[in-house]
Amino acid sequence: MSGPENLGADQPYEKWTLDAWKRPDPAETPVQPPTAANGHPPNVGATPYALAALNDEAAELAAMQPGSGRNSRLNLALYRMGRHVGAGTISTCMVRSALEQAAQAAKLPQHEIDTCLRDADNGALNAGQAHPRHPAERPGQQQPPTVTVLGATEDESPADKAAEFARAVELHAYNLRVNDAARTKVAAEKAGEPPPFDAGLLDTILTRPAEPPDRVDRLIPSDANTAIVAQRKTGKTTIELNLARSLITGETFVEQFAVRPITGRVAFLNYEVSAAQLARWADEVGIDRHRLYLVNLRGRRNPLEHDDDRAQLAEQLRAHQTESLIVDPFGRAFVGKSQNDAGEVGAWLANLDRWARADVGAVDVVLSVHAGWNGERSRGSTALEDWADSVVTLVRDPDDDQVRYLRAEGRDVSVTEDRLAYDPHTRTLSLTGDGSRKTAAHAEKIAGLVPAVVDVVTTTPGLTGGKLGPALKLAGASFQKGDELKAARLAEERGLLVVVVEGALQARKHYPAPTPPPCKRSSSGQNRAHHPGPPTLRGPWRAPRLPAGGSPAAAAHTACVSGGGLQLGVSQQLGEGPSVDAHGLDV
Repeated sequence: MSGPENLGADQPYEKWTLDAWKRPDPAETPVQPPTAANGHPPNVGATPYALAALNDEAAELAAMQPGSGRNSRLNLALYRMGRHVGAGTISTCMVRSALEQAAQAAKLPQHEIDTCLRDADNGALNAGQAHPRHPAERPGQQQPPTVTVLGATEDESPADKAAEFARAVELHAYNLRVNDAARTKVAAEKAGEPPPFDAGLLDTILTRPAEPPDRVDRLIPSDANTAIVAQRKTGKTTIELNLARSLITGETFVEQFAVRPITGRVAFLNYEVSAAQLARWADEVGIDRHRLYLVNLRGRRNPLEHDDDRAQLAEQLRAHQTESLIVDPFGRAFVGKSQNDAGEVGAWLANLDRWARADVGAVDVVLSVHAGWNGERSRGSTALEDWADSVVTLVRDPDDDQVRYLRAEGRDVSVTEDRLAYDPHTRTLSLTGDGSRKTAAHAEKIAGLVPAVVDVVTTTPGLTGGKLGPALKLAGASFQKGDELKAARLAEERGLLVVVVEGALQARKHYPAPTPPPCKRSSSGQNRAHHPGPPTLRGPWRAPRLPAGGSPAAAAHTACVSGGGLQLGVSQQLGEGPSVDAHGLDV
């Protein structure tokens, strides 16, 4: 190896020695005159000074870590070595080859390296050649002079150093402006042409065709974003599958809300449970196997975080005619750093909305969200509930872990809390009409007061409603005013008390329910079972209300056994009242 002509651009980079790249002996190799278009001598041998500068630039670049500005450092090195190329002390080929190998050692992506080298002739390298460096030769000097951070030498004046620094700053600023412009251009290309604004006078807007009816009557508006907020393990996936079934079939949702069925399919982005488990649950709910498209993402990288994956998934969902999209849950699908950051969450939700509707073609978007520590609101930023047109909340009873309640609120949505019933055989849900947790707690309190009411009426028969309260307080019962009448009414409905209307004032008096007499042999000669005491009631029933002048004894007079079932009725002399069946049979 006697010169730079033996070093190709693809030769592996090594720290070259001065002996290998010393300037050729004029006696052996005559110096050729410059022939390049810019007047710089091409492919000449490297002087010790230029070679030392290249070694330093390459070594510093190769040692850089990702994220530390490797791209800008490569451009700076090209500029600095361009000054040596401009002075004719080193060849362009050597500079480009050495710095490319150094950038590869620093793990700079090859496409960025290629861009820098491609642009170098019109950028950094060319700019350096326009300001050539001619270091003074020193007789007898065998080693290159010390190189500063900016590549300056000991013999440079402060003015030269300041000028080089200013040029380096300008070059770096130029590169930053190019990067910013490139990002803006790429972002605009990805975004495409913006749609026109939906704007107009009120009169014009009101003349538009009416919106479609609610997707789920009084619960989910048309073309809506819906958030299902649920405490952990309260059955949010179950209610989502129940919703999917209703959307496909048009069946009433939770046996309460009418549904406008979809014509396409429901797609379910499942981040949380295994594919087999979700498929089994969906089949048990009874969902049409050909109209639910499952995308199982548990253990896979999030497609919403990668442009190519997101585009591919949107293409698949559109091909399957997705009309309603369910994403379960938000915490796994979210790609930001903090679920509590309103800015990040809001931007992610806006992107989800655009992707689901513009790219996928979905009309309804349902997002499940885990509830916070108190179970009443969504976990994370309030932007979640701001985004949703309807927020459906699923909570458990604090006193019974098996009981669930549902409520909803939103834009033109207001559904008061009610208890959910669950059929484990079909995995279907239905609203019971029993009311909220507060209502249930109050009902339980009234039921707990019933035994005390029965006791005081048994001790003092004929108590009116006004005298029940003082009698209960005297007996030591604790209750709120009015609860005693509710408990007496409940006792009456359960057949534990009867009410007799007496006197000119039509006073309602409470008596213990009558005990039926022993049964006798029927006129047909059939043996009838003997019932020594009151029957055990198998279900709620209403005891007969006696008219004025009646008595519990008269009501008991007509107790009999018929067809093997015990029946209680009111005698003809007292008038007919509602019949009761102590064993759950029809009367």
